[in-house]
Amino acid sequence: MTSPGSSRAYVEPDDERFWDDPAWSGDSGASIEFDDRASFLLGVDLRARGETRHLQAVAGFLAGVERPGNPLRSWFLREAELAGHWSESLLDSRLRALRRGCSGSPTAGT
Repeated sequence: MTSPGSSRAYVEPDDERFWDDPAWSGDSGASIEFDDRASFLLGVDLRARGETRHLQAVAGFLAGVERPGNPLRSWFLREAELAGHWSESLLDSRLRALRRGCSGSPTAGT
């Protein structure tokens, strides 16, 4: 079972990509934090499986959630904080990792 705030629920603990991926080696200049890896891998999977229109929808969602003062962001933070799982900085970190995975570049958006 994962701990509150953990993004590892998407990736099973024995998934080789979580532990052995070129993005973690630093060779590419990546700096994806350990706890953000599942968010990054979700983006990688969305990019691999989604059509352009799906990726555009994800980009639109991310743009809303990332924008301070946006009602979507406010709602997302309020609900997550009520559940006791997230802080604003944690949300931002996970969203950056998701965006980087969707972009196909471990260093995009850094």
